[in-house]
Amino acid sequence: MPRAKQIFDGEWIRLTLRGERIMCCDCSLTHDMDFKIKRRGKRSFLYARLNRHPRSTANGRRAFNFTKDDE
Repeated sequence: MPRAKQIFDGEWIRLTLRGERIMCCDCSLTHDMDFKIKRRGKRSFLYARLNRHPRSTANGRRAFNFTKDDE
């Protein structure tokens, strides 16, 4: 089971092509990400597929203290 990498705003990270699990810095929303590269002639295209991962999101949010908005 891959462990989630928490990404912070503006941070550069190195990713693998398959099975990457990424967690948002603000809300702990977690996605499983897969990438593929297709070459057409001299051009290359990067494709990304993202799927929400509810269990990892729930685990990340357990320790996260949400504050209520002022009304």
